[in-house]
Amino acid sequence: HNTHRAALDVVVKDDHAYVSMGQNGLGIVDVSDPSSPSGQGFFDTAPGHCHSLATDGDYIYAGATGISSSYFRVIDVTDPAAPVEKGHCLISGVAFDIDVSGSHAVVAANDSGIKIIDISNPDNPVETGTCDTAATASGVAVSGDYAYVADRYFGLRVINIADKTTMNDHSQKPIF
Repeated sequence: HNTHRAALDVVVKDDHAYVSMGQNGLGIVDVSDPSSPSGQGFFDTAPGHCHSLATDGDYIYAGATGISSSYFRVIDVTDPAAPVEKGHCLISGVAFDIDVSGSHAVVAANDSGIKIIDISNPDNPVETGTCDTAATASGVAVSGDYAYVADRYFGLRVINIADKTTMNDHSQKPIF
């Protein structure tokens, strides 16, 4: 399906693809028939441009960056044709990537390192921790107590996130 707009990230949940479209927000595409996808819904992430997405349960988590601030948004997609924001919080940095693990989301936030967001209450997500990385956190994957961070020119960083408030990048040197 051609969105006729920027497409920066995509996640798939059930029969829907959710597409971050920069300044055009979040697009929702019905992909129940992959040979004939069709637009079904939209969510305006203003004042931020939608950069990154993650999904878990009935929620889409979106990183949206505005002129002077960035937002972590929790969007209820129980009805994909009518998405509703449950809650949001301000974060520093551009949210390049998001991964969800249990009741927390980890955001790769560019020059601001990684951010840990408590999402146990979708109406009130709260940043509980941050860890500066050596360079520019541009990708993140979480497994167990570790965040694996693509840190642009400093390669892969492995960060112990067991304590969601105090974290340190214990990587001794770039792996790649």
